[in-house]
Amino acid sequence: MIEPVNNFDDLCSNAVKAFLQTVVVIDNEASLASDASINTNTEPTAATQRRPSAPGKVKATEKAAVDPRTQRERNNNPAGHRLELNKVSQAFAGEGLTCGVYLPTETDPADDNQLLNATVRAILPTDACVLDWQLRKGNSRPATEAIKQVLNTDKAEGGRLRLILIYTAEKLEGASTTLAKALVSEGYEIKTDSPDTAPVIIGDHFRITFINKPTLGRNPSDDPAVVPWNLLPQRMIKEFTILARGLLRAFALESVAAVRRDIHRILAQFDEELDPVYAGDRATKPDPNDAGRLMVEVLQSELSLSIDACQAEQKVLGLESCMLWLHSRAGRLPQEKPVSAIKRTGELPKIKSINTETRKLFLTDGFRDVSSADGKHASVSCSFFDNEEKWKQYSSDYAVLTTIARHSGERAGRPPGESPSLQFGTIIGSHEQTLLCIQPACDTVRLRGETGFLFLKLIPEDSEFDLVLPGSGNGTRYQIPDGYKFKHLRELTTVHFKPLAEKDVILARNDDDGIYNFTDACGAQWKWRAQLREMTAVHLAQKALHTIGRIGSNEFEWLRTSAK
Repeated sequence: MIEPVNNFDDLCSNAVKAFLQTVVVIDNEASLASDASINTNTEPTAATQRRPSAPGKVKATEKAAVDPRTQRERNNNPAGHRLELNKVSQAFAGEGLTCGVYLPTETDPADDNQLLNATVRAILPTDACVLDWQLRKGNSRPATEAIKQVLNTDKAEGGRLRLILIYTAEKLEGASTTLAKALVSEGYEIKTDSPDTAPVIIGDHFRITFINKPTLGRNPSDDPAVVPWNLLPQRMIKEFTILARGLLRAFALESVAAVRRDIHRILAQFDEELDPVYAGDRATKPDPNDAGRLMVEVLQSELSLSIDACQAEQKVLGLESCMLWLHSRAGRLPQEKPVSAIKRTGELPKIKSINTETRKLFLTDGFRDVSSADGKHASVSCSFFDNEEKWKQYSSDYAVLTTIARHSGERAGRPPGESPSLQFGTIIGSHEQTLLCIQPACDTVRLRGETGFLFLKLIPEDSEFDLVLPGSGNGTRYQIPDGYKFKHLRELTTVHFKPLAEKDVILARNDDDGIYNFTDACGAQWKWRAQLREMTAVHLAQKALHTIGRIGSNEFEWLRTSAK
């Protein structure tokens, strides 16, 4: 059942609540007791250390300068920097969130490098993190270095949504300024803000919010930056909702949450008793690896069924949700935007300007009643932006998202985990030309020697184009050669490649600059540009190759011209 929501923020918040599952709390002064007079410098009680990484190291002698007033405050009231773990963990459990903890002390681990490594490993696999600013008394460097290493790992893996709450008793402005300078020196482009007096650092895919513990006499009712123990989960959900806000992102969150909920049912389908059947299938196929590829297709189908069953499309991308989204943007869009008259069927009036009501009309009916749509799509789609340049930029980004599985451009959604192979739908390029591989998939594997690969030359074209590849500005646009202009098929070309030793496919090699190149049989270099989504590759290949299927014949002219 699809539950109604009142506004777009609620829609995004519901998606976040469905998605969030795990959080880690990292603090060196956590305690299960509530007595403010206790000394919380205790041994660690638990640790969340998974998915080892290779973070950089911090020298044990590299300590941040300690503010004398801060040190006196710590000496006089060490419990003022405590974290009441029992209340925090109970609050997260009440929201259905699994809360892991890593609680270092001044002596365990004794080495700052070990502290850094453990902190990074604790943060990486979780959905969100609560991190103390000073994991050593008077020293914020371990936390700063851990954040840098986590963000660098995220960047290397293609980017991910990362929320970190700095939950501290220190002064927030000084802490946020220190971290912001460190991130800028690391090469990150960031923005800073201070809503509700809580400093925030915002990056491409991350959000770091600084909030105070309810200690040292701070009162949450007097200062919005002070968050009580029991309200920490709600603050986390609020901050993650801001980070993950968006119609398409909410859809993705709901879909991923559905797969997570369904994952054990999916795993149950792959019964151990079926292993001998798989072995028999592999043993009897001409290419044994085809058996594994079949299982990949089956698993992909199961994941798709999970997404379909949760109704994420109807829940988040349906008409009601689109109306909530439109209402949330009402103040940013022109009230009246004149357009060339859009003719409609029957007695329906022409549309001569785009406003809120016409946007609602098109979101509801699309172009169902438009009698002549030529050249009108751009006017309507552009009306959902506050300026035309943004429309061009993000339309290109959307074209890349919907057609390309992996690419070598900036902001690559899924960088290659290994060397790309040359296959149907691969796009390669040289200084002179850009080629789309249309070699049948079965002829790109099990290679025994030099093989000719069939390619289609892509034609640069800014006005009438079929494909957008990531590049500077709004990307590079290409036309698929089809129709009367390309009837001689000069745009088809063959390039020969040899598989590497002990390989039966053509693999690209990664150079020192992180660029993947294929080397053809003549020694020429071809840069790997992208891998199209399968159905996009099929569509574009069919569009170009239908010319080959034409049969020339001498016909009775009256009959030929009378044909429909």
